Amino acid sequence: MKKIEVRVCLCTTCFVMRSPDLQNLKATIAQKFGDNVTVTAGNDCLESELSSFDYSQAPYVKVNDIVVKKATLEKVIEEIERQLKKND
Repeated sequence: MKKIEVRVCLCTTCFVMRSPDLQNLKATIAQKFGDNVTVTAGNDCLESELSSFDYSQAPYVKVNDIVVKKATLEKVIEEIERQLKKND
């Protein structure tokens, strides 16, 4: 099974606009998916990786190569589950 990597954008806009449930993303993902998913969040911004960075679409979370706009915990989990099913 291919491992899923989740990156949380922490630029100022994404940090301010994120939903409170994204603060618990790492713990929730670890509990739900175990070692199949790695969550990283740092001082890096996804802006340089996006073809069009629209601040109104923040917060951004990247699940492997897929960018989740207006990310919520539910949207991120849905994308992880979609990718895990695709990998089976």
